[in-house]
Amino acid sequence: MFWILTIGGGILGLFVIAILVGFLLPANYAFSIERTVPASPQQIWQMLHQPADLPIAGKQCRSVETTGAAPLTWIEDLGASRVTYQVIEETMPQSMTIHGRDSVVPMQFDAVINLTPVANATRIDVSIKGRIDNGTFHVPFFRLIVHLGGAKAGFRDYLKRVEQGIDSSTR
Repeated sequence: MFWILTIGGGILGLFVIAILVGFLLPANYAFSIERTVPASPQQIWQMLHQPADLPIAGKQCRSVETTGAAPLTWIEDLGASRVTYQVIEETMPQSMTIHGRDSVVPMQFDAVINLTPVANATRIDVSIKGRIDNGTFHVPFFRLIVHLGGAKAGFRDYLKRVEQGIDSSTR
């Protein structure tokens, strides 16, 4: 019985610490990543405009619904939540800004994507600025995940999938 209470208390303690740390973390977050892809800016631009083939949420995405309206707007169904994305600014084929908003967790972000030609390739620079407001029990966990690098890893995976999509489309 002692071990069950000790282990259970330890798990509960970690849970409470995670909640407290999450509430103490700032609501705003920002990060930048880059990746050089052996493709032209036009090829990458085309990939970025195919959200059904390349959802930002990756494997977490169950389906993508495009609205067909201009500017490009789509919704990624993550099961327990839906994230709406909208291209709010773009200069073809150099830059675009995507605004994302979650339907459950009070979080939103802007992703500025810049495409710069380099020797036989394109450097993709992504700068993210976001905010996770108070409002649901999810908030401390999402703040903790974001501040520990979870969102950055997700966008790093997104850029990797952009490159894989270019590779598969040129075969």
